[in-house]
Amino acid sequence: MLAIIDDYPLADGTLAGGFALGDIRVDVQRISDVVIPINAIPPVVFDRDIRKTVFDFQITRIHASFEAADKYVADHDAAIPSSGAVQFTATDGTVRYLIDAELITHSRIGGIGKTTTHSYHIVGGRIHTSPAYYRLLEDGGYRLLESGGKRKLQH
Repeated sequence: MLAIIDDYPLADGTLAGGFALGDIRVDVQRISDVVIPINAIPPVVFDRDIRKTVFDFQITRIHASFEAADKYVADHDAAIPSSGAVQFTATDGTVRYLIDAELITHSRIGGIGKTTTHSYHIVGGRIHTSPAYYRLLEDGGYRLLESGGKRKLQH
């Protein structure tokens, strides 16, 4: 599996750019509330139809030289976006999107010579097949909702 945040590839399918995501863990939480209807017992679960998705993975890169590995480590934090649309591409070419995700943490967890390994922790909402969901459109003042509908933002 490959991953791109906005236009920055976390893994691009090459040894130097990260052949693939490794040790992938995906946790999807359904957000719901327990409510007590008026004049009713017992409480009921109200599914808000909202998801919180967490991706944890590692990427190992093999750089051209020791110097290139050192430079990559020094520049990596400034290069990766801290949030944005994340595109995941599976081995079979299937593309999924985690929109308006935050890159919560990344850390270098290993490196020997020309090899570096980084760990990533990305949190977002529902996984989609289209990048159109959740976009905040500054020009029109609309936010696309998970359902695909739109709501006027209050200023």
